[in-house]
Amino acid sequence: MPIPSEAPAVSILTKVRHAVPELFAATARSVAAQTFTDFEWVILESPPYGCVAEVLANSGLPRVRHVRLPDAPTLAAGRNAAVAASRGALLAILDADDECAPTRLASQVAFLAAHPEIAVVGGVLQVIDDAGRGLGYRAYPNEHEAIAVAMRRHNAMAQPAVMLRRSAFEAVGGYREYGEGACEDYELWSRLMQNGHRFANLREVVLRYRIHPGGNKTQRMRATLRDTLRVKREYWRAQFTLGDHCRALGERVLLNLPASWVLGTFLRRTLRSSPPGSNE
Repeated sequence: MPIPSEAPAVSILTKVRHAVPELFAATARSVAAQTFTDFEWVILESPPYGCVAEVLANSGLPRVRHVRLPDAPTLAAGRNAAVAASRGALLAILDADDECAPTRLASQVAFLAAHPEIAVVGGVLQVIDDAGRGLGYRAYPNEHEAIAVAMRRHNAMAQPAVMLRRSAFEAVGGYREYGEGACEDYELWSRLMQNGHRFANLREVVLRYRIHPGGNKTQRMRATLRDTLRVKREYWRAQFTLGDHCRALGERVLLNLPASWVLGTFLRRTLRSSPPGSNE
């Protein structure tokens, strides 16, 4: 089906490499189920090519841009290329193994329309395993000031749940090659925030965030810890409290522990059994 010529309100951006067929198919179904429909989906696929074309052909989505890259760029370069191939004024990030809640786009578009001062909005995650079983929920601070405080200690915006304004993204030059390439999002949010852009997180579930053995979230645990420490040193160290220093020291200790143990401990400490606002 030909892509309509007019620019959509939202561009969903997905960078794909070695997509797992059943997981990417679930991602595509979640995109097709969105209650807000004025969007395009831009998928950049790095070689070796896999299931993406077949899954997209069966999705029935009218505005899909599938770009097959000739080589495998860094994650930051790939995400910048996805933005360059898109046309929407609002950019929604989505990973190839996660699933959007049906009202994700509608809720985030409505929020940004009502709050023109906000450049980046995220939301609550439902964390799931490779079979789609719920592991718990992760909520983040909602207001900008609380997010700014939390950013000294951890990344308080879940990248695949984020929608941001293209104007803000372009104002700071987009993603940057940074460290080991494992925290391109944390670095971008820090740079945006320190350039005066404001953030928010919705109080509702916007994404089913998948943790599985083959995922980048699991495979690059130590690189993520090292790059997290780099971001803190560059952007947040001048504002550190004693507690922030202690947390950074603890993260250095974690670098010497098994990645599976670190991930399990992180999930136990950060997940809750029910979403915010429930009667738990």
